[in-house]
Amino acid sequence: MPRELVLICRGCGRKVWDDIGYLWVDTARVADVGQAQRAWEAEYRDGLMDMLDFLKYPEKVRWQAHHLACDPASEDSHYRLEARRLRTRADLLGWTAHLMGKNWLDCTDWSELLQESRQVGKQITPARPGAALTPF
Repeated sequence: MPRELVLICRGCGRKVWDDIGYLWVDTARVADVGQAQRAWEAEYRDGLMDMLDFLKYPEKVRWQAHHLACDPASEDSHYRLEARRLRTRADLLGWTAHLMGKNWLDCTDWSELLQESRQVGKQITPARPGAALTPF
């Protein structure tokens, strides 16, 4: 099956091929953000807040693509999707369906990653420059 999508390493900026890299998120940070989100929501349960309070909402954990050699984090805290399993739009859609069953997905920037996958030069990019991904 031809490759429709390519991961771009956040470390070196080069393409990540099947056997040397992955897309990952730090699960320890995801747990921390989830706890911080729940605390923020409890504090502002009544809906009374100003703009500064709104800006205190915890930032989502970023999914990152890396070559194994470029990855700065410990593998112990990774939820990884190997590059070989993320070659096509159908793969991306399948992983989206799978991840929607995880109670921590909202603590990550997965939805932003999906949006960015339509643009060349982003973390997940069309394999052919200029090729647009069709909406799901």
